[in-house]
Amino acid sequence: MIKRAVAMAERIGDDELLGQEIEALAIHHLAYGEIRETAKFALKAAELLRRAGGLWYLVDDLLFAEGALFMTGRTAESLALWHERQPLAERLGRVELRWGFDASATETLLRTGDIHSFELFWKSAAEHALSLQDPGSIWQTHINLGVVHFWKGRWQEALDSFEEAEKNEAAGAFSGWAPAFILLTRAYIGDGRGALAILRRGPSAAPEPESHSASSLLFPMLKAARSSGLGLTGLLGIIRESRSMRTRSFLPRRGRRITNGTWTVLLAAVEGLAIAGEKAEAAKLYPVALEAIKTGALFRPYDFRLLDTLAGIAAGAGENWTQAEEHFRTALRRAEELPHAIEQPEARRWYAWMLLERNAPGDPEKARQLLTEALEMYRRIGMPKHVELADALLAQAQRA
Repeated sequence: MIKRAVAMAERIGDDELLGQEIEALAIHHLAYGEIRETAKFALKAAELLRRAGGLWYLVDDLLFAEGALFMTGRTAESLALWHERQPLAERLGRVELRWGFDASATETLLRTGDIHSFELFWKSAAEHALSLQDPGSIWQTHINLGVVHFWKGRWQEALDSFEEAEKNEAAGAFSGWAPAFILLTRAYIGDGRGALAILRRGPSAAPEPESHSASSLLFPMLKAARSSGLGLTGLLGIIRESRSMRTRSFLPRRGRRITNGTWTVLLAAVEGLAIAGEKAEAAKLYPVALEAIKTGALFRPYDFRLLDTLAGIAAGAGENWTQAEEHFRTALRRAEELPHAIEQPEARRWYAWMLLERNAPGDPEKARQLLTEALEMYRRIGMPKHVELADALLAQAQRA
């Protein structure tokens, strides 16, 4: 249906209409976690909307492009769009859109490891979301603040924040973002059974308030796209998905496309299951990690865990040692090149975990080196619970 609308807009020769319809294609790809295609179509739509002077629609589209470019590692291009979008959004009174994703705040976090500044950003966003009384914005800010709590070692506060986010999470293609991090946090606090239960039960979407349609509770970007006239086209696939999401398990099934929310849950499950000692279950998700990498994305949403790290965890859980080591080496290299200050110790910790699991000659010594480096990094950026995790692995390495 969207492709047919694009063809009609091309025949008419209306650049603004064509830009809107191509943006709809970007949204559709985003709904299924196809990040490379999201960036491609959002950039194409932006060209048309700029040329036509469709600034209202352009603000929406730039946010999609900004986020997709960042997720594929095209950071400089993403920041360039941020510099274009921010003043335009403020001039048009569209400032609420900036709380969906902000390339500048995220780039600063990854480059510096300044979690405190990132927390202040999202606290301000949370106040704005409350002033809007918009469930979608509240959902987003709770997830992001939960991630900050998790990094800073406030795991119970993180769990509370993620569970609050879930109360505002609607059914649809993005359902699963909050449960993904509930699963992960439960695994880290020692509730492996609770983590597994989330994976198997599927979404638990919030009930619709009488004053809102289901789509109005979606991610603020999608809400904005709908209000700008994209609802019947750009949101079509998402609306279709929402009808069946409430009864689905998050576990992948043959012949069923994986939605964005489900991707996030499965990628969180790789790490959560490994932390919970469920290595056989984590290993089953190795093909999922490889498929996620093929989408062009470098990161898991929200906490920006490198997919290379997750693939290494899944491969290591299945004792595919050669593949695991290759993934971890890629993760270490990528974390330095981006740069990604939070992933630098995280990739080291998980690489050391794999080496201790394998326990080949020389592995304990290599693990000790990686963990010593990780501990210094964790202490510098302020991740106390992760210091404890690395300390425990280092003690294991010293005994080996």
